[in-house]
Amino acid sequence: MSQPSSAVIVEGEAPESDDEEQQLTDSPSSDVSSKKSTAPTVAKDAVATEHGAQSRLQQQQQKTSQQEQQRRYASSALHARFFQDAGKLQSALVARRASTYEAATKELRGVASQLAKTHACIQDASHALRLTTNDLYKLDDRLQALTKTDWLAGL
Repeated sequence: MSQPSSAVIVEGEAPESDDEEQQLTDSPSSDVSSKKSTAPTVAKDAVATEHGAQSRLQQQQQKTSQQEQQRRYASSALHARFFQDAGKLQSALVARRASTYEAATKELRGVASQLAKTHACIQDASHALRLTTNDLYKLDDRLQALTKTDWLAGL
């Protein structure tokens, strides 16, 4: 018999065609011990798959029951009151935070304006000192010019 060259046989899986079954029986590695070892693997895989399906089903049921409980609680008056109080608390916190920022902003504006005024005063004082220094240098030059000349000696 001709064997297909592209066929891949995976242990623990059922054959898809009659050719694969014949290939399993014709192959030298398909002795009794290998057949015994594949049977428990297939059984374990089936159990694991069944267990996984059951756990997914249980998770879906839990989600559904949780959603139903949330709907029941949402429809109760106590839950509505809780949401109302939580909304009031949140708006109060937002207002408190906003008022804190507004107060800090006012203080910063005041400090900034005072700093600008102080800066302007310092610039004015610096300008006045520079003019005074220039005047003093000019006066010193005139005094030196007067002391160097002998016009006082002729009087």
